[in-house]
Amino acid sequence: MLITPKSAVELVLNKKTKEFQLHLYETNLQKWAFYLAIGTFTAGFSGALISYFWENQSVAFFALLLLLLSTVFVIAYQMASVLPEFYKLRNVEKEISHPLVEQFNEDMDLIRELAATYETHHLHYAEASYVRMARQLRERISILVGAIEKVGVIPLVITGYLSYAKAKKDGLLTFDGIEWLLIAFLVLYLLAIRMSSTVQWMEKVAELYRQAISLRTSKND
Repeated sequence: MLITPKSAVELVLNKKTKEFQLHLYETNLQKWAFYLAIGTFTAGFSGALISYFWENQSVAFFALLLLLLSTVFVIAYQMASVLPEFYKLRNVEKEISHPLVEQFNEDMDLIRELAATYETHHLHYAEASYVRMARQLRERISILVGAIEKVGVIPLVITGYLSYAKAKKDGLLTFDGIEWLLIAFLVLYLLAIRMSSTVQWMEKVAELYRQAISLRTSKND
């Protein structure tokens, strides 16, 4: 493998990023509840279509039961997803620190590899680049939605809803499409939250470079 200055960035990207994977269930209970909900809903919906076109009351009644049963399985699926989170409340500090424990050895190996492979000025520039990108992205978030980490999403949602309800009650909203405007703002805030997590990731990467620089400097001394 040819080592170039940009490899200092590529190495971290390869080690600290991964492709998005959709996980619909994590436990067997969630798995069975999910498939049963999908199966009963599909069967119920199909039965409803059959009863609509052929006007069969028995099929319609059976389809209704299946649709109601699918709702029960959806609730079971949600409960199966929420219950493990309540279980974590027994030791919140441990659960919060668990990701750090999982990644600690990997991060230390990466720091040692960076310090042993790349020049100090390569690491300095990589660190400065990620710090700059994190700052620029945070500024862009502020332009879009303000300081979301200071205000918080829940106060904004409550304030926005109360303002909307009052304006609608007073007759100030007389045009169509206001709901779509609210949805657009919601999507914008969700995007801002995702961008905020990217900023935090960039700051963590900058810390990895900072620790690699410190380790390399200490070895040179």
